[in-house]
Parts: sequence; C-alpha cells; structure tokens
Amino acid sequence: MEAGFPSDWVTRRAHLVAPDGAVLDVASGRGCHARWFAARGCRVLALDRDDEALASMSAHEGIDTLTADLETGAPWLLEADRSFDAVIVTNCSMPCVAVCA
Repeated sequence: MEAGFPSDWVTRRAHLVAPDGAVLDVASGRGCHARWFAARGCRVLALDRDDEALASMSAHEGIDTLTADLETGAPWLLEADRSFDAVIVTNCSMPCVAVCA
C-alpha cells in the first residue's frame, strides 16, 4: 500500500522547516509526510502505534521509526533533551505544523 501524498496545507508551510531540520511526524501512519520531509533532506522520526505502517518506511533513508500509542497514558518514550525543528500532526480535518523556536 502506498503512503499517499502529503497534504497541501503541510507542503505550503514546509518552507518554515530548514532542509536539514529534525522533524517529528506524530501518528505518521504509512508516512506520506515523513517520506516527503526526508526527501527534502530532513531527519525524520515517524511515530505511530501501527508496526506494519512503520515497517513500510524501514528502508527509507532519513527516517527513523518508533512504535508508540500515545493514547494509553504510558510514559513518553523520547529523551527529555531531544528536540525537533518541526512537529507534524495531521488528521483528515485539522492538519498542524508546529515550527519550534
């Protein structure tokens, strides 16, 4: 199954992220945004609860994956000092790009 295309909303704002920036793609699914940012030279961490979806990105250069279900109340899995230049969170009705200062 293909990852699909990144949303126009995200691509129109992608200039806010440096081409070599670190991007966290939350609830990445099959990684349409993760793949798109990696193709631009970004270092991407794709986070999702679906192992199969994340496995579809295993050979993609520039993308690391992390299986996590953020809805269980489990402790946060990332190191406290880990930082990102952008955090991508999308769903069908409300995409969001946070560009971190």
